[in-house]
Amino acid sequence: MSVKGTVLIRFSAGRPQFYKKDKALTAETQDNNKMSGDAGNFNKCLIPTSYLKEWDKGISALRAWFYDLTSPYDDNSGYRICTPDGFWKFNRIYLESQQTLMGVKSKFVDNYEAIIDEQRCRLGDAFHVGDFPQAEAIEAKFRMEIDVAEVPKKGALFHLGEEEEKRLLAKAEERLNASHLGNYQRLLRAVNHLTATLSDEGKLKNCKSTTLTNVQELADVIPDINFKDDPLLNQLADQTRQLLDSVSMSDLKKDDETRQRIAAGATETSQHIESMVALYA
Repeated sequence: MSVKGTVLIRFSAGRPQFYKKDKALTAETQDNNKMSGDAGNFNKCLIPTSYLKEWDKGISALRAWFYDLTSPYDDNSGYRICTPDGFWKFNRIYLESQQTLMGVKSKFVDNYEAIIDEQRCRLGDAFHVGDFPQAEAIEAKFRMEIDVAEVPKKGALFHLGEEEEKRLLAKAEERLNASHLGNYQRLLRAVNHLTATLSDEGKLKNCKSTTLTNVQELADVIPDINFKDDPLLNQLADQTRQLLDSVSMSDLKKDDETRQRIAAGATETSQHIESMVALYA
């Protein structure tokens, strides 16, 4: 099965961390509690995370999109794999989020001195203005970026020697196959979770709508992560999508006939996916 087009993509983000070891408080705590010197340290939280909740929420949402639209490739480097369509979809979401998050960063940096002053009462005698980094250093700690690379191809690595080229190409093929298998397994886990929920009245009664929407959304993005353009994977995703079309969690909870129909269809789909997992495993 040929690869229709692949992109390796890595997403990373960071922000300043406002924790600092207080040597004086550490020594005082150790003395008051008759602790040895290696028994513990006192780390002050200079600024609560609540001041950065908008940034954290935005990055979490962006990271969720990243994992939705990509498949594992190399855990060591952080690169994941997707189709070109999946890349452009994530890139669009990334750029939209970047504009919002850069505004969040600017707001925090602009108000940084006032935020520091607000910590005087909270920290009490442990407040020392010298503990807080300069605004320029804080601004530099906010970051979000994507890196793009190519899957190694025959002929592109000839300068490394024949044996090394063979090794790297074999490793790339191994990762591609594992990632492709992972796409089937990802769909299987989602469908199996739905099936298990529908067969257990207790679980069904307390489950949230995300149990259903997670499967529907995954079926929608399968074409974006199906880098081998596997028609069977697309067919199973389409089968799942059609099965759950126009069905709500409320329908499944209230209508026995609908629940039984969806459960039977999900079980059948699960069996088909399992056969493909067994084939590729």
